[in-house]
Amino acid sequence: MASVLPSHLDARHSNHNRIASTTSASSSSPQKKEIWSTLLSDVASSKKVPEKRLLVLGGTPDSQRDLIDSLAPEQPSAPQQQAQRRGNNDRAAKTRRIPLANRFALGYTYRDVQDVDGEDTLARISIYTLSEPAPEYAPLLDRLLTAAALPDTAVAILLDWAAPWSFVQDLRAWVRLLKDCLGRLPAAEQRVLEDNDARWRAWRDADGSAAGDGSGVVSVPLGPGEYDEPLGVPVVVVCQNTHEVERLEKEQAYKEVDFDFVLQFLRTVGLKHGAGLVYTMPNQPGQTRALMQWMMQIGEGLGMGKDEGLRHNVIDRDRVFVPPGWDSWGKIRVLREGFDIEGVSRAWSVDIQEALDSTQKGQADAQQFPPNDDESADTQTSTSTETLYATRVSNPKTTSSAPPTIEVQHVPDQTFLAAQLERLESFLAEDATAKKQRSTATPSSTSRRTPAPSDEAASRPSINDQIGPVQFNMGGIQYDADEALRRIKVHPFPVLPVLDSFPPSQC
Repeated sequence: MASVLPSHLDARHSNHNRIASTTSASSSSPQKKEIWSTLLSDVASSKKVPEKRLLVLGGTPDSQRDLIDSLAPEQPSAPQQQAQRRGNNDRAAKTRRIPLANRFALGYTYRDVQDVDGEDTLARISIYTLSEPAPEYAPLLDRLLTAAALPDTAVAILLDWAAPWSFVQDLRAWVRLLKDCLGRLPAAEQRVLEDNDARWRAWRDADGSAAGDGSGVVSVPLGPGEYDEPLGVPVVVVCQNTHEVERLEKEQAYKEVDFDFVLQFLRTVGLKHGAGLVYTMPNQPGQTRALMQWMMQIGEGLGMGKDEGLRHNVIDRDRVFVPPGWDSWGKIRVLREGFDIEGVSRAWSVDIQEALDSTQKGQADAQQFPPNDDESADTQTSTSTETLYATRVSNPKTTSSAPPTIEVQHVPDQTFLAAQLERLESFLAEDATAKKQRSTATPSSTSRRTPAPSDEAASRPSINDQIGPVQFNMGGIQYDADEALRRIKVHPFPVLPVLDSFPPSQC
């Protein structure tokens, strides 16, 4: 006897049978299951956003924020974009911005780089900031500069044109810290640094003119002083606030030759590490955004030619842009003659190596013998590159002459008055003696002979010698009183006869 079920129970029973049959069929075909898993993994990998890492070293929290906003402007989130499309500006304005915690030690934030249309996210950049190159912060960088993260890591070193005399000192400190951290990588992970160096060389050689017949890229030999101190990570030196150049010209008397010297010095140092150089000013990032795209291409290992978006500029002193791999000693010399490029390059290699050796030795000695204040002050001596740089660009606060000392020493009032009293008493004694001598002299002798002048009176100049010639101008005529008196004495005026003495007939 067939059981009669309600309509909704009958439908549920049929669906259960259909699901069971589908499950059994799918389990019986493992090949179809592998196809689905492969498709899902491919879709997931294609939708995955590449992750990049940027280290911003140096500068102040405000200057770091300016660089981050210029490299990767903060894009509105999906709810904010929807609010903007709907015209709800209040809701879009209330959307929380991405925080930037860079006030203390190692800071962090992130930015999403989107395409031109703003629809697809090309990459997510994790940005870490550090303001001071103190050796105590080295363990923090060790956690970031790992073998897994180095292929997608780039470094930006910030310098400020408000204090150009500190460029070499700051740059040397950051290079030393990077070399120290990267040198502590295990031997098995050192290959990552070599791969990054090979990637940099491949990008340098990726030029259409060097491709020959199209069979492949020709490897161009490195020039003198080029990439002989590789760091293992892409580095870009960013000199901010180029509007301070005008202030330096007016207040510090900087000239064009001084700015060229700074540019040649930075280009020589950057050439040794394969670093780029860019000048920026507030609200005018220039080609920094294109430089950010270059960092992304380097991290992904995609070839990007030198002429694709990166245009060198070494003419405009406030918009200088030197792409990595473009510069050479010949191009640096063309800027201005007289620059000792060989000496600077050689001294920089010696300085960073000596600094690295002294740091490692100092860390070992500090564990056994903590230095006192006098020893720590003696160790902070200037290096040869700093000395070469200071010959042209020096700190006005330290090189300015010492404040003028008071030439007239202050004497207490009572001491000054006591000395004057002694002089007055001596003058009174001399006057009393002279008066006594005059009173004892006889009147006859004084009337008959004139006292001989004393030695003091003889040596004293006459009144005419002290006054000098008396001349004055009268009605445009120069009148010499001394000459007039002399003529009167030499040629006296004739005496005219009195009229009363003549007879009346003769009058």
